[in-house]
Amino acid sequence: MTSTNKLLAVFIIIVGLMFIGCLEDPTSNDEPGTVDGIVTNANTGEAITGAIVNDGTSNVATSNAGGNYSFQIDEGTYTFTCTAEGYNMQVAEETEVDAGESINIDFQLQPVTVVTIENNIVGNTTWTNNNIYLIDGEILIQAVLTIEAGTLIKFKESARFGVLGNSGGKIIADGTNLMPIVFTSWHDDAHGGDTNGNGGVSTPEKGDWYNVGITGVDNQSSFNYCEIYYGGGYQNRYVMHLDSDTNANVMNCVFAHNESNEGALDASLAASGTIIQSNIFYDNTWPLSINCSYDIDYSNTFYDPDSRSVVNDHNGIMVEGMTVDEDITWSETDVPFVIDGGELEIQIGKSLTLSPGVMIKLLNNDWEVHGTLIAEGTMTQPIWFTSYYDDSVGGDTNNDGSVTSTSPGDWDYLKVMETGNISSFDYCKFYYGGGAGADYTLELFEGSIASVTNCTFVHNKGNNECVLNAWHAEAGTQIAFNQFYNNERPLRIK
Repeated sequence: MTSTNKLLAVFIIIVGLMFIGCLEDPTSNDEPGTVDGIVTNANTGEAITGAIVNDGTSNVATSNAGGNYSFQIDEGTYTFTCTAEGYNMQVAEETEVDAGESINIDFQLQPVTVVTIENNIVGNTTWTNNNIYLIDGEILIQAVLTIEAGTLIKFKESARFGVLGNSGGKIIADGTNLMPIVFTSWHDDAHGGDTNGNGGVSTPEKGDWYNVGITGVDNQSSFNYCEIYYGGGYQNRYVMHLDSDTNANVMNCVFAHNESNEGALDASLAASGTIIQSNIFYDNTWPLSINCSYDIDYSNTFYDPDSRSVVNDHNGIMVEGMTVDEDITWSETDVPFVIDGGELEIQIGKSLTLSPGVMIKLLNNDWEVHGTLIAEGTMTQPIWFTSYYDDSVGGDTNNDGSVTSTSPGDWDYLKVMETGNISSFDYCKFYYGGGAGADYTLELFEGSIASVTNCTFVHNKGNNECVLNAWHAEAGTQIAFNQFYNNERPLRIK
């Protein structure tokens, strides 16, 4: 046999052995692993029946009468949680499950104790997640209250928190994605069981309890991964209120099923350091109210993630404090910013930037731009300035079905003022403006050198002064590639 033939024979033998080895492999990546264990009371060792094990995305097992559970799952790394009514959640993080192998995870759940809170918080206090805290009455917080992740707080009728920042009051409520902090009604049996002990006779409703009110200059209370349900009962106003000049952080929270004519989260008085990001709002009257002192990005969600059709009664962001005294940016595009009445003023040296796709709805409102307004959309994501009654943009924000309809002059005007003002409008749509006898929708006042390009002006009043009134504008003003139709008079220049 030649050397070449010998090498070929050896190669064939090796490949054959590898093939046989693959056939004999008792496990494969397609074969699931098995997870089993027992769920017991951490204090007594007794088995817990009906405990639910979750793999991070769905429930995968329920413990039987002996506390045992078992399920199969694909190979991978998982964070398993175990919950049972009347017990705190337990988490098994970063658990490796191998194909064809079994792994044992025993859960020892800590029973929850109901602690009734009837007295004010006057010293620094920590609430732990092995208790349910039942709030009875108005509780004034005059020190730092720290709330552990996974803690459940229930409120009786008319109960509320008043966080008095000027007396040292502050709430630090930092939950996690797996262990949120829940603020809810004591009729809510879905969280923590039948706390009111009536056997499920009552059900939670919007407005069951009042609210959480944060006061005090530069009060840096923090709410992260919190869930706030069934509040807003005091005059149906809000469930969380950030008072004048507070700088609270509200992030990754859920606001749902709340009475909230002034916004489930009312931040209309909050100061420039306020952060409102990555929250979820649904089934509230109004979800959010803001002012013009801080940014609003595109991270908040205004529908139920599990059922996108469930939104808020008035699915928009109310703007109430209307003086732009900081450089701010609005980027939310899922719902409109709603400005109902009054005058919005951008102060000299300050700016408001609107991101592509932002919708502004107005009613009986005018803007005076002494600073800079940057409204630069795109062909596919224009920026809208339209009527509060315009259901074709951002939906039925005023929540009246077809009772009201749009008309030219529903809102007033935008006036760009001050010498050298370089405000910019690109790919904007101006609909239904020119009200209150203004005779224009957008005016470039004396000395301004703003640009208006690729914009559309439709259904506006503008008789004597025209819809786009630029006859005071200075050299350097750019007006190009705009469309005008169905207006009274379109454009005036000098």
